[in-house]
Amino acid sequence: MGLLHDYIDPNLAVISIGGVLTDHGNWNFEPESFGSINRDFSDITADGETYCFQGAATKQSSQAQIIFPGRLLVSMTSDTEMMVERQDGDCAGNLAFVDPVIYKR
Repeated sequence: MGLLHDYIDPNLAVISIGGVLTDHGNWNFEPESFGSINRDFSDITADGETYCFQGAATKQSSQAQIIFPGRLLVSMTSDTEMMVERQDGDCAGNLAFVDPVIYKR
């Protein structure tokens, strides 16, 4: 999984998933500079906060645009580790992890 900015349009944030959390794909969205929803990746630190991503879209080749299925929760647990979990629903309400995947860099 990668959290990055689009190389053609750096104003777009991209969540790149290789198939562990959901089907593989690159999910694009316009990042926010405040709050916990669709926050710019550079603002996410090991501060104990849980951030939520929703509404990201992908379009590959001639396929129709696909919206990310549900929401993605992200929390940095240290400078080198983060918890991530895809859940059904949107970012409204309780942002609690149930069965997260731990990523290390």
